[in-house]
Amino acid sequence: DEVIRQLKPGVTELQMVGVAQRVIYEEGAEYEGLPMYVFSEKSTSHAISRSGYRTINKGDIVQLNLSAKVDGYSPAIGLPVVMGKLEGERRELVEFCRQMHEWTGEQLRAGVTASDVAKAFLQKYKDAGYEKNYVYGPCHGTGMIEVEAPWMETASDYILQKNMTFQVDTFVSGSTFGCRW
Repeated sequence: DEVIRQLKPGVTELQMVGVAQRVIYEEGAEYEGLPMYVFSEKSTSHAISRSGYRTINKGDIVQLNLSAKVDGYSPAIGLPVVMGKLEGERRELVEFCRQMHEWTGEQLRAGVTASDVAKAFLQKYKDAGYEKNYVYGPCHGTGMIEVEAPWMETASDYILQKNMTFQVDTFVSGSTFGCRW
C-alpha cells in the first residue's frame, strides 16, 4: 500500500524500490523474498528487467513486484499501476492480462494435469487474438527463490497435488509495454 501511496510522476523506479524495502523491514520481514522491482513504461516490455534511475512519468504503466521473506518463505505480489488514464490497446491488454490471471487461479486444483492448464491458457490467448502477446506459461513454483520449479508449460506432464504451491504469473507483451499480474 505504501508504495502505491507514494508512487507519482517525478519519482524514480529505484526510489520506489527503496520505499518497499523500508516498509518490509519496518513490518518485520527477515529479508527481501526475491529481488523487488518497480519498472515503468518501456522497462515493462521485458518480463524481467531491472529497476533503474528512470523517472516515472504521467501516463506510464508501472509494474510492481514486491516480496518479503517471512519465516523462511518468500511470497511475492506483482501488479500494474497506471499513472493516468488507461485506454485503447493498453487498456485492452491490461484487462486481458487480469482476466487470464483470474482464470488461471480458477483452474488450479488437485488432480489436474499441468499441461492441460497451460494448453488451455495458450488457447485462450489465441482465441482472443493475443497469440503474438503470449510469452510463457501461466504458473511456476514459489516459496524459496524467484521463479522456481515446477514450471507449468504445455509440455508439463505432472498432476497437481494437494498442497503444491504455485505463483500464478501472467505476463502479456504489448507493442510498447508489458503487463504482469
